[in-house]
Amino acid sequence: MTPIHPYRPSGRRGVLRWLLGCGFLVLIACAVAFVFIKNQKPSDEPGAQRPESTTTVTEPELTTTGPDPTTTTTTARIVCIDAGHGGKDPGTIYENRYEKNDNLRLALAVEKHLKDAGVTVVMTRSDDSYPTLSKRCAIANSSGARYMVSLHRNFAEGAKGTEIWVSSNRPAADKKLAQTILDALREVGISEDRGVNYGTAGSTRSDYYINKNTDMPSCIIELGFINSAVDNQLFDANLDAYARAIAEAIISLLK
Repeated sequence: MTPIHPYRPSGRRGVLRWLLGCGFLVLIACAVAFVFIKNQKPSDEPGAQRPESTTTVTEPELTTTGPDPTTTTTTARIVCIDAGHGGKDPGTIYENRYEKNDNLRLALAVEKHLKDAGVTVVMTRSDDSYPTLSKRCAIANSSGARYMVSLHRNFAEGAKGTEIWVSSNRPAADKKLAQTILDALREVGISEDRGVNYGTAGSTRSDYYINKNTDMPSCIIELGFINSAVDNQLFDANLDAYARAIAEAIISLLK
């Protein structure tokens, strides 16, 4: 009798089983190869060789599609007024007094005086909402406004008075806007003239977002300290007079 080879099938049934087994192994091998190839990312696919960033940018550098400031007519009587903070961002809170509310009260009063003089006013907010800083700049830049004025209250222990901030680059038009407004407010009556300041409170080489990312001359008014009793008294008593002074100062520069 011829001995049976251990790796060679014998008989018709043996051959069939051997063929089925080989076919099954081939199918498994093909499936494994398919899964391996499927999970390989080509090296030139974006993100293939570096993980996605987990950094959150809260206020990116602004790019807008608004009018080119170099081509916008200099005779336009359009002004953008920004009531700082709002909505989820109350600004400074002192003894149940919310900065965002003072800012909005003043902004609406300024808007009225400007409109009464025939000026087109663009508001970044007219209610208790919160446009981001980039949104506020986009509104201003797309409006064709000649000027952007942002209204705030200040805070510091033992301090009082009014100050206005402009870009660290000290552009002549921005300085003139700020100084004209400050002079008008001083005529109404402020506890202390803290001057026109450049950059930020932390550095004269950096800028507040509004001043850095608007295309037109801009300034940030800090109208009194919200934790100063004398400044709050002046703010409440002179709200409309302050608003009129700011509006008239801006109008004088539109002529």
